[in-house]
Amino acid sequence: MHGGKQQLAEPNSPERGGRPRTHGLYARRVTDDMREDIELAEQLRGKLDQELDLSRALLAQVLDLHREEPTGGFTVTVGKVTSTRLYVDVIGEYQDRIARLEAQRKKLDADGDGDRTESALLAFFDAIRKNAADAAESDSGS
Repeated sequence: MHGGKQQLAEPNSPERGGRPRTHGLYARRVTDDMREDIELAEQLRGKLDQELDLSRALLAQVLDLHREEPTGGFTVTVGKVTSTRLYVDVIGEYQDRIARLEAQRKKLDADGDGDRTESALLAFFDAIRKNAADAAESDSGS
């Protein structure tokens, strides 16, 4: 491997002489704003509650987009290939992710309040379903 041990070391570490990593696929494409987000994400790594909060916030954003455009989605282009991920599919993925994180929270919960957590999760998903149904109903009435 080119660079040897130096390549394995963290950017700005003494092994790299305090130098940041300046090349590579990601380094060429990551903006300063993205670097800040990555650094923040690294600080939060392993924090289950923050991951739940972020997942719920992202789910709320996608629900808003879905409400505005029920048949819409995210369009992604890589090279010459373009594909669309429907909002409804992304919503389902976030719901599954939140359910997995909540299950992990329940497993780790040493205080024994798993029933409260499960009830909160069920109420949260009921609200999501109601919002999606309301959005579909208002769009069909327009």
